[in-house]
Amino acid sequence: MILKVLPYLLIILPVIGFFVDTNTPQWQADNARTHILLFLMIIPWWGKIISILIGLGWIVGNAESNKTQNN
Repeated sequence: MILKVLPYLLIILPVIGFFVDTNTPQWQADNARTHILLFLMIIPWWGKIISILIGLGWIVGNAESNKTQNN
């Protein structure tokens, strides 16, 4: 399940991170899952672009793989 959601998170969370200030107290949490998701939002701009490109490549690669398996 997580492998189906992860490429979309690699795209969406960095985009949100461009517009949201994560230093406010509402974004501070103690569980590990939230820290991992916050990491994608607080990485530098070049890291966000790399994350978005990896997510897009993953989605396109899966689409091409599924297309060739169906033929």
